[in-house]
Amino acid sequence: MKTIVLILAAIAAMGEGYHNHHHEFQHGYRNGVKPWQFDPTKWLIWTLSKLGLTLNLRRIPADKIVGASTNEKRELLMCGHSPIARLTIAVFVFLMLGVTSVVHAERPDSTAGTSNAGTRKLFIDPSSTSVALRGKASLVVSPLTHRDGNYVGDYQLKVRPYFFKSEKGSLLLAASDDAVRKLQAGTAINFTGQAVTHKDGRTHIVLGRATPSSRDRGSVTFSIVTDDARIVFNTSYHFPASSP
Repeated sequence: MKTIVLILAAIAAMGEGYHNHHHEFQHGYRNGVKPWQFDPTKWLIWTLSKLGLTLNLRRIPADKIVGASTNEKRELLMCGHSPIARLTIAVFVFLMLGVTSVVHAERPDSTAGTSNAGTRKLFIDPSSTSVALRGKASLVVSPLTHRDGNYVGDYQLKVRPYFFKSEKGSLLLAASDDAVRKLQAGTAINFTGQAVTHKDGRTHIVLGRATPSSRDRGSVTFSIVTDDARIVFNTSYHFPASSP
């Protein structure tokens, strides 16, 4: 819904719906940085530059725009009213600190079976959810491999009928051995991570909660914070059956 509001505001205000970009990067000549964003002033200045009537147009590098957007999302999540958002980010920091200290440590023989369980692949079932204006977003996650205290793999996000919002990328979910043990012991856990697009390296924050129904399977909620929306998927997970 936020995307539609911005587009309508941009059209009604002749491009000023994206004016916040000017406050962040005052020396850039664009308000709408995406090619499809309605910004007549940007197009006029660009056309004049081709005629030699304007010079030295300044464009903000994409990495700076992505960095500013990511920082703003983190601030919103930390300063927002949702205690779950604050809790999950705190859990992520705690888990990452724990992972760095134990990932290469030797395990006693008594915990060997549990550690092996943490190295099994994790399967996330495909899921879909509704988005603004009768749209539909579908999420497909490849089998995730446990590596250095994280579950890593690829994801594909399809948004219909807004196909320009679809993307593919790499997915990383923080999951220490201790977190996996708790999950397989029947305790629900909060997790966080990030999704990085293959096309332009944009980073989305991922928040979620996994609730086991048995040792090897359960339900999981994904919340992916994109550029202009927060998409929530409810689906299931499972580990493959252990070898006898």
